[in-house]
Amino acid sequence: MQAYGTFVRAHVRHAPAVFLWKAGQWLQRSARRMDEWLVARAKAREDTQSLEAMTDRELLDIGIDPARVHPAPWAKDWSI
Repeated sequence: MQAYGTFVRAHVRHAPAVFLWKAGQWLQRSARRMDEWLVARAKAREDTQSLEAMTDRELLDIGIDPARVHPAPWAKDWSI
């Protein structure tokens, strides 16, 4: 039974270190996901600007409805 008590004390003693290590891993994963999201958002903004610069004919040539790219001026842009 003495060995079990030693085992428990050792794990309790290192519990804060394990918690901090896991919290650090979670923060690192979260930061990477946020960076990926920001890059995707910037790319989407660039793509939208490129499409908005095209004429209706160019958009039809690539199979995109111009009404989806050039919304009505009074419409709220919910993509931001």
